[in-house]
Amino acid sequence: MNPLALKKELAELLEIPESQLDAALELQPLDNWDSLTKVTLLGVLNDQFGVALDPEALDEMQTLGDVFKAAGCESALV
Repeated sequence: MNPLALKKELAELLEIPESQLDAALELQPLDNWDSLTKVTLLGVLNDQFGVALDPEALDEMQTLGDVFKAAGCESALV
């Protein structure tokens, strides 16, 4: 998986500049961390990166680092 491509996709989904994405970014306070974004993210992870996550797993993720960890890559986040 290309972690930089995942970072770019997340920046677009969350409507946040890539430069502001880091592992400690908390997801719950984000205005657009909603069910539509989660479903879209699940589709992106599956279709573009071959990663299948349980939808309930996203509900348990607290930070962007958790998302990258679940996707199997952390190196794009500093």
